[in-house]
Amino acid sequence: MSKKNLQKLLESPQSVSSAQLKFTKEIPYELTGLNKIINLSLMLVGVKEIPNWFQEFKKLESLTLYAPDLIQFPAHLFQLSQLKSLTLSQTNLEQLLLPPSPVAPIENLNLSRNKLSDIPIDITELSQLKVLFLSHNQLTSLPETITELQSLERLNLDHNQFNIFPDHIKQLKKLNYLSFDNNLFDSNELLRVESELGLKI
Repeated sequence: MSKKNLQKLLESPQSVSSAQLKFTKEIPYELTGLNKIINLSLMLVGVKEIPNWFQEFKKLESLTLYAPDLIQFPAHLFQLSQLKSLTLSQTNLEQLLLPPSPVAPIENLNLSRNKLSDIPIDITELSQLKVLFLSHNQLTSLPETITELQSLERLNLDHNQFNIFPDHIKQLKKLNYLSFDNNLFDSNELLRVESELGLKI
């Protein structure tokens, strides 16, 4: 879908709760006319930033962004008061940024297929997080503070650069799915994790 398709949706914006759109170079401000939208998926080509006016989507609960040319993490998305699910994938972003006191009740965060090299200690601000997907990045460690995410149930860290298992993950009491496929663990580390922590990775 393109700008032409957007204009068609704007003919009856009150009835649009979900949309999949593709934009090149910029996201048109007219998109805010879909102010009742709940689920939004955008393929963005040549788009370098997500504009601050995205905060006008007061009812948005699920947002998926495929944005290979993005140059800065759109931290302001965490101020969307109804946002429960955020996917930001296939970018060159190296850093996850959070605003002071984020208000979004994020339960599902998918940051797979980026170039993240670390996770900030203040990820604990996302206290309602249940699902965290970080596969296909460049992570080598996790902050100790991740243990404060006591609602976390699913954690995917496939295809990263871990060579030492972050033992503190065992403190996540609700975690029922954990995947570390295709990392850099040697056989001794795999044996240690299995014998000391009772995990097969």
